[in-house]
Amino acid sequence: MRAQTIQIFLPTGNPKGLRHAEITTRTVRVYEVPRSDLKEFVADPFAGQPGVYFLVGEDAESDDERPALYVGESDEVAKRLTQHDVNKSFWDRAYVAVSLTNSWTKAHTRQFELDALEKAKLAASHRLTNGTVGFARSLPAPVMADCREFFETIEILLATLGASFLEVPASSEETPTTSLLLIDHEGGRATGNYSSAGFTVFSGSAARPVVSGLPKITERRNQLLTQGVLAPQGDGYAFTRDHVFRSPSGAAGAVLGRSANGWTEWKDVNGVTLDAIERPPVVGAVP
Repeated sequence: MRAQTIQIFLPTGNPKGLRHAEITTRTVRVYEVPRSDLKEFVADPFAGQPGVYFLVGEDAESDDERPALYVGESDEVAKRLTQHDVNKSFWDRAYVAVSLTNSWTKAHTRQFELDALEKAKLAASHRLTNGTVGFARSLPAPVMADCREFFETIEILLATLGASFLEVPASSEETPTTSLLLIDHEGGRATGNYSSAGFTVFSGSAARPVVSGLPKITERRNQLLTQGVLAPQGDGYAFTRDHVFRSPSGAAGAVLGRSANGWTEWKDVNGVTLDAIERPPVVGAVP
């Protein structure tokens, strides 16, 4: 990572409304579009261009507790989002990437869509609602090089706007020992890592059976079993793959089978809690 200057503009003046971001030396713009501000986005001169877009929201009809995500591309993103305003009910926010030079073709946007779908699956922080996996194709080397650079910029701008659905957490192999966090008591033996994307519990971690009488704990455990994240192992369960939780407490609760404060349950190899690592006391502060 290198230092970069990013400009965020509020077209309506409302910090919670329509926003767009761009790296000042590049030609990509990413819009954050609350559904309530869709008309303002459609009126933007750049909205009629080809682009890639992401619809995000809570799906009340799904048993999966993760936010829903739809990835798409279009020759005219404003028109496509207007259609989705009618035929897709789950989303409450859209993120749209376009070219400031109007130079993207169908080849570009379909490659962005394919790359985004692959990244979103790896990130696994959102439930993908796409029925297809994108369109794989062979592009000339110069075009592919451009696509890679454009997509890198899209990722940076999405993260700047607070969207984490393409952020793939580090695996256990990529995580240095100094950043590793553990739970090893009450029958739960797990390792993980805390990042901007959430808390990742690594594959192979052991979770104990549910011991809490709270229906919510049982419901969450059943969701993980249904998703294939957990599988029976001995008297308990094992994580079959890395899984990102929204919070350290959600991750600790899944491992321990009860309500848990992840900020104190997760500790590094020296026994220091996540709370002490991430939120150390200020020297000289009044208690």
